[in-house]
Amino acid sequence: MLKYFISICFLGIFLTSVNGQPAATLGVLDLSEVNFSGQSTVALSGQWEVFPGEYYAQERILDSGFFSDPSDGWYEENDRVFHKRQEGIATYALTVVMSKDVPNLSVRIPIINTAYKFLVNGEVVASVGKAGVFKQTAQPYWKYITQSVKLVPGENDLRLIISNFDHHRAGMHQPIILGDEAHMNTLRNLRVGGVLFLVGCLLVAGIFALGLFWFQTSDVSGLFFFFFCIFYSVWIISSSYNVVPALLGNWAWVSTLRLEYMSLAFAIAFYGYFIRATLDNKIKSWIFHVSTSLSVIFIVTTLFTGPKFFTMVYPVFIAIYGVTYLFIVISAIRLAKFGYKLTWVNVIGHAALFTVVVTRVLSWNGLIPELTGLDIVGNIVFILSQAMFMAIMFGRNYRESSLAALAAARTRDEFLNAMSHELKTPMNAILGMATFLEKSKLSSSQRDKLKAIKNNGESLMSLITDVLSISEVGSGKLKLKNSVLSIEACIDSALSLSKQHLDKERVKFSSYIDPNIPNHVRGDSSRIKQVLMHIFSNSFKDTLEGVVDLKVTLKYKDEYRSEIKFELTDTGGGRRKTGTMSGFSLFKTDNIHTKGQHTEDS
Repeated sequence: MLKYFISICFLGIFLTSVNGQPAATLGVLDLSEVNFSGQSTVALSGQWEVFPGEYYAQERILDSGFFSDPSDGWYEENDRVFHKRQEGIATYALTVVMSKDVPNLSVRIPIINTAYKFLVNGEVVASVGKAGVFKQTAQPYWKYITQSVKLVPGENDLRLIISNFDHHRAGMHQPIILGDEAHMNTLRNLRVGGVLFLVGCLLVAGIFALGLFWFQTSDVSGLFFFFFCIFYSVWIISSSYNVVPALLGNWAWVSTLRLEYMSLAFAIAFYGYFIRATLDNKIKSWIFHVSTSLSVIFIVTTLFTGPKFFTMVYPVFIAIYGVTYLFIVISAIRLAKFGYKLTWVNVIGHAALFTVVVTRVLSWNGLIPELTGLDIVGNIVFILSQAMFMAIMFGRNYRESSLAALAAARTRDEFLNAMSHELKTPMNAILGMATFLEKSKLSSSQRDKLKAIKNNGESLMSLITDVLSISEVGSGKLKLKNSVLSIEACIDSALSLSKQHLDKERVKFSSYIDPNIPNHVRGDSSRIKQVLMHIFSNSFKDTLEGVVDLKVTLKYKDEYRSEIKFELTDTGGGRRKTGTMSGFSLFKTDNIHTKGQHTEDS
């Protein structure tokens, strides 16, 4: 609350200082006592002499008009009654009295709807568009202008000729500012730089939000915020007329106007859906659909109607949107949890945006001066708060999803581990009964069937062991055994479990074991058998006709270890393939380390 109070105090001081400046009376403004050194400026407000329907440039004014402030719009006379006018042409005249020592001065001319010419002592200082007496001779355009002026000691004749045939609101709504040339140029550069910096912040925040959406596509809030930043940037550029002429060149006035209004409508629509996504759809969706429908209606109106009509609809559109978002804010406050810091980050950002909107509406209606610095700072605070909000939400969602994934993986491993042990019990009983039956008197046909049962049971037991191994690897509990084993026995066991897939009539199998391989080594025989069994089974299944050849060779041997290479060659799939696995057999350590690779050659 303290910062809002301080802001209001500064605003009041500024307004008081503006109101305390000299004002024109009956078409004369006396600035002979004003010191323009430093950062002091003077608003050329007060009673200018107005000539409705007249175009007085360099010619001498003979008629007498009435007196009014240019920021109030212009009037026309009808039976001695002056009515406010929004179409036509008018000339404003002001006599400015300067001191003997006149410094180098500049004027800042605000947006004027829709064309004007500004003259000082008969010399054209600024001309925007083409001021004409008739619509056919007028050409609308608008932009902010900061231009140096040459005032002389004594009286100076200032004339402002305004014409409007295309906009709903005629004239200007902020006064012309006169000040030291260097200071005015600095203010202009700060304004342009601030606008460009704001647009840069918007684009960076938009790309950041798009990146968050890219990594977490289930959360569409980042995508909506990206589109909001793009269209809001376009609106900032198109409504900041120091920047538009440099970027858009000689675009027609109506094109820049349509671009400004349409980009704002798109930005509001996407921002509404961004709020809906960040609130996890806790607010009824119909209110957002209604606001989007309003945006679509206004966009279509802007595209296919004349500027006089859609500029008249524009304030109505903004008012309806204000009521709509007031309802959204009230609903969001009811859902907000103010005990969290994240809530306050969001509140600060929206409060800054609200301040920007209010000051823009008030300055657009001429109720307060344009507060460019407050506008830029407020927008930057809003952008940074929303970017921080999305980053924190992304981190929180990512952490929660990671914990959920870890919990799911832990549950899966525990299930596989329990299931594998439960399946091993009946399988051991089946294999034990098969072994018991082998010792009984059986016919050759029965013995073959029993052998098939036993072989398939052993294969199934091997698969169960594999599942248990996977669960142990996932839980980090896999340990290799350290026992004396025979390489030849491991190969024979793996072959006995895998040869059931081999078609002996069409496929030839051969093997070679290097006699230099040690008879016994230390390691985990079950793991070696698992790997060999998988290699054999895959080759036997893939090879329907041809050759399967196993070659086991000793690559390296010393006092402590031996490196043994297993090479299996087959003709599966119609081409010759070779798979290799090599391992270190360690005599004086706890484990046997295996490393395998598989290569295919045409």
